[in-house]
Amino acid sequence: MVKSAYKEKKIELLSDGSPQRDFINMSDICFAIETILKSKEDSFNNTLNLASGKTFSIAEIAKIVKKNYYELYKREIPILFKKNQINSSSPNKFKIDISDLKELGCEPQNKINKTI
Repeated sequence: MVKSAYKEKKIELLSDGSPQRDFINMSDICFAIETILKSKEDSFNNTLNLASGKTFSIAEIAKIVKKNYYELYKREIPILFKKNQINSSSPNKFKIDISDLKELGCEPQNKINKTI
């Protein structure tokens, strides 16, 4: 989306914007892996989810990209959805449980707006 905004001066989505994702910054992933490797805990027999714990729809991410683009270049760009429509329903958001990571002190520090 960021590349499209910069190069094409528009954000074109291939969906209605409703798909959801949990985005995490690469530096938060590196910090989590480093913390896990250095930890003396023996409780890592289970799978840990490396996630931010916050879910965004693709439409929400597109709006953040659009806002950041405007703040940088003082120019509006359109968000084009599949068939120029956005799904008006608000599906329940899923949430990935990152409580195990938080117990280790690995709560993600980077906010989505800064990451984008």
